[in-house]
Amino acid sequence: MVNEFHTLDGICSSLVPSGPGYEGISLANQVCTVVGSLPGQDRVDGNRFVNLSFQYSYSHLWMVSWFGVRDVNV
Repeated sequence: MVNEFHTLDGICSSLVPSGPGYEGISLANQVCTVVGSLPGQDRVDGNRFVNLSFQYSYSHLWMVSWFGVRDVNV
């Protein structure tokens, strides 16, 4: 999963506040509803999303492989 999201710069589909009465609100005063979003930005960094959602980082990419490696000479 960290490999898939590492280069992702996702576009937010929902900003708040929005809707009737908020047409003139600038992006600087809005926030995306996705985990990892930052106020005033309409995109979410994939690394930040995965880290905050699952506590994984790109450095964990090959961690699972280490569990499957064993010394066959033992």
